[in-house]
Amino acid sequence: MKIRKITYIICTSLSVVAVAVFICIPKSNECKAIGVIATPAAPLKINDIADKKKKNKIYITNNTNKEKSIAPKSLEEDNKEYVIVGDFTLQGEKMKIGKNSSLNITKGSISNGELVGDNTRLIVNKSKPTFKNLRFSGNFIIGIIKTDFFVIDNNTLKDMISLTSDEIKNEVVINHDLRVRIPDEWRGVVQLRSQTNIVLNANIHQEPTNFKGGNIFFVNDCHDVAFMGKGHLIGDVRNHQDKGGECIYGIWICNATNISVKNITCEEFWGDGIYIYPGGIKHKSNNICDRIVIDSVTCNNNRRQGLSIVGGTNIIVKNSYFTNTGAIHYTPPSAGIDVEPATEYGYDVDNLFIENCYFEKNGPSSYAGKKDLLVYGNNGKVFVSNCEFKRVILAISENVLFNNCTIDTLKTKGETVDKITIKDCQIDQMSRVLNDERALLLNTVVKKRTLPTL
Repeated sequence: MKIRKITYIICTSLSVVAVAVFICIPKSNECKAIGVIATPAAPLKINDIADKKKKNKIYITNNTNKEKSIAPKSLEEDNKEYVIVGDFTLQGEKMKIGKNSSLNITKGSISNGELVGDNTRLIVNKSKPTFKNLRFSGNFIIGIIKTDFFVIDNNTLKDMISLTSDEIKNEVVINHDLRVRIPDEWRGVVQLRSQTNIVLNANIHQEPTNFKGGNIFFVNDCHDVAFMGKGHLIGDVRNHQDKGGECIYGIWICNATNISVKNITCEEFWGDGIYIYPGGIKHKSNNICDRIVIDSVTCNNNRRQGLSIVGGTNIIVKNSYFTNTGAIHYTPPSAGIDVEPATEYGYDVDNLFIENCYFEKNGPSSYAGKKDLLVYGNNGKVFVSNCEFKRVILAISENVLFNNCTIDTLKTKGETVDKITIKDCQIDQMSRVLNDERALLLNTVVKKRTLPTL
């Protein structure tokens, strides 16, 4: 009979191995434990557990109180986590970051140069500025981008937008006043990507220019963009450096869908506070502007218009203020809102809703053609409700409905209007051309109906 001894490892820890020893008697079901032996384990290094992680993490450290240069190509390995500790400068150079890597700068800063991302996840210190005189190109993933991350200069807005990505939803939070320059004739300071929210908690001032056209925000070829906050976009109408042109805007919405502008103020632009035109600089005929909402916005002291709508569908303008157009400097039409589609490029304005808006002092007192609302050359449906106007002008248009509005003066330009519906309104003076053939009046009081056309 041969007795077998069986050993089991029954417990391990970082410091001990426990072993149970049994003897088994053949031809029986009996096994007896003869002891448990605990022996010290071989030392297990914590660093060994983290080896794989450490291989992917590269520290770049500066322990001095002065900025230090980052060695060339020190960020170029793919799939790494780079941790910046201390303050560094790129000395005006461009530095590429490896593909699918992350750059952690929570304990440092980088200045003076350009970072080139390649699906780069960016982690920054949220309590103090991380970037100074630093440009960005390529693709970064950060999500929330705040002015707090930057030492503020005239490029800060552009730098912030450079960090947005087409791959994720972006939030750009402007907590500090900024100054911006329009870079070239007809160009925007920044062009926004889809899925970008602009949270304007401070003011953006456009520096004076002699350009005839340009804008601060170009919302072009994108979708799902929102402006919000209580801040102001401020143009250069007080000190514009030329007398010509009329096309500098706070916001230009072009070939875009599902765009909202809420609560902000657009004021003192050489052209319009907000401009909605699908065609772009080259007047493309197949573009669209669809599902646009202007809500609780103030357009004040702009030179040409508070808001121009030159093409688009399903546009809502509500709870907004359009005041003092042309009061500082003016150029015609100087309307609060101008609905004037670019029909020569195939555009119309359809399903436009203007609701509960306030208009005052649009067009200087010396200008005979002053107006709060102009609808010119439009055949799409326009619905206007719960508004008060000093002066409305309709020209070469049809399919306009006014509901529950107060209008001091409603004029037409020539005998070129048709299919006008006026319901539950109070009108002091109205062009006599708006007779029963051209206008349907329902429960509307008109005090004087003998005004000639323009």
